[in-house]
Amino acid sequence: MRRRTVRWAATMAALAVALSACGGSDGAVTPGSVPLPTGKPIVFFDITDATGLGGTSAAISQFTTGELAAQDYLNAQGGVDGRPIQVKTCDSKGDPAATTACAHGAIAAGAVAKLGLSVAWGENGFPVLKRAGIPSLNPPVNPQDLRDGEGSFVTAGSTEYEAQVYYAGSVLKAHSMVVFTDDNPSGQDHITRVKAAIENYGFDIELTPVLLPAGTADPTPFVAKAVRAAPDVILTNQSGAQAAQAYTAFYQQGFPVSRILNQGGAADYSSFFDRVDPKVANGALFSYAFANPDDMSDPQVVTYRAAMEKYAGVEGRSEFYEWGFANVMTLADIAKRIGVDRFDAASLKDFLSTVDDFPMFLGQPMSRRYATTAAPAMIRPQIQVLQFDDQKLTTVQPWFNPYDEMRRD
Repeated sequence: MRRRTVRWAATMAALAVALSACGGSDGAVTPGSVPLPTGKPIVFFDITDATGLGGTSAAISQFTTGELAAQDYLNAQGGVDGRPIQVKTCDSKGDPAATTACAHGAIAAGAVAKLGLSVAWGENGFPVLKRAGIPSLNPPVNPQDLRDGEGSFVTAGSTEYEAQVYYAGSVLKAHSMVVFTDDNPSGQDHITRVKAAIENYGFDIELTPVLLPAGTADPTPFVAKAVRAAPDVILTNQSGAQAAQAYTAFYQQGFPVSRILNQGGAADYSSFFDRVDPKVANGALFSYAFANPDDMSDPQVVTYRAAMEKYAGVEGRSEFYEWGFANVMTLADIAKRIGVDRFDAASLKDFLSTVDDFPMFLGQPMSRRYATTAAPAMIRPQIQVLQFDDQKLTTVQPWFNPYDEMRRD
């Protein structure tokens, strides 16, 4: 922590003058406390499972934190051509009824778009907003998030499993693989997508699924089962406390962490890296849908990290923080492109339906041409692969579109 503080101090000193106009003291301000510009607000409605998901809810709430930090950062600079950004929030609780109620709340608030992460969204809140013509930017946690391209627009995370398979087969030269995942519909989808990716890339990889039953308190026996399969690579989607337990067990059983590929939401300092012995995590690989949060040579990362410190009181070294922040910043840029006087849900939906190479903050460009028959809502599939070592993330596979690498028969 001391080393990170010293490295960060130099960057923050350089940014102090630029951020001095943002108000507040040297510490973080309370989200939403920045005075709003006087124009008509542009309302984004965050529907996130802030409660109801036990240990995972803290990570999921990072979407909201990132959105609110972007709101305050933009409003401190006068909003979008004088119109303030307002991120209104609703706790969907992982519950169908609460999720549907939040969707109706978005309509009543005059929302331009739905943000945040709701696991029950696809079958509950999404149809409500689709009928109202309000675009949904929910991450791809339901089939509808990817398969309905008329009202759903996925800005990231839709190709992480495919990217992992490509990296495992082409870079790590894997011929055997374990998918270490939960025994639930999400885990089954994980396995299905990995199987399809292996075939589509034309790799000769033997796949062994290892499923963790719901409520597993100690993953050690399942880790042992995975290790006994003697795979070249293990793919997993464990995060937070579950990841800490699983990675510790893999380390203790002698499986090299540098042969474990995880999804970007697990590459989180507060819930994972800072909670395990560095030996347990050093070398771990992650597919990642946004800019490397430790790459301080990237001006957008510098802006982002400073804004998160200023307005949220956190470093923001997490894919979910970045995702929330990037969505709001990108929507503000779209409002400028459309024209703030004409920017509403209908104009945003029309824009996203035909978008072509529009830059995304902290990410690669969005384009409708990236959508596929299986995932018509996908507008930004590009992924990096990052590796954790010496208390920071480094990029080992630069940006690529996993679908561009698939075998063309």
